[in-house]
Amino acid sequence: MVKNEKVSSILLNYSSFGSFVIIIPNNKIVSKPVSQETLNNAERIAQQHNGMAKIAYDLITYDRELEPTIKYVFGTFLIVSSKEIGKSIAYNSNNYLRFKCVTLDGEVFDPSGTLSGG
Repeated sequence: MVKNEKVSSILLNYSSFGSFVIIIPNNKIVSKPVSQETLNNAERIAQQHNGMAKIAYDLITYDRELEPTIKYVFGTFLIVSSKEIGKSIAYNSNNYLRFKCVTLDGEVFDPSGTLSGG
């Protein structure tokens, strides 16, 4: 990730990379925003299990200049406090609520059907 397309151009024109590289200007990254209603539904499920669910980028500190990149990378992950919450949200029958969930212990629940970690 680089600051903008001007920096990308300079790097590509004046640098000699030994392998394949991908340069993405931060100012051109577009993430798909998660609706507040969807987040509220995930938090409601977590509260029913006496726990929490938060979108990952709300739990980290970062330079606001990097916000497009951070939201793109972390905007599809929920951090949850337990396996039960992770399962309930990731494998929810409502397709709009199917997030990848990561527990505080590092277990990953992916709505595509994979389970890893812990």
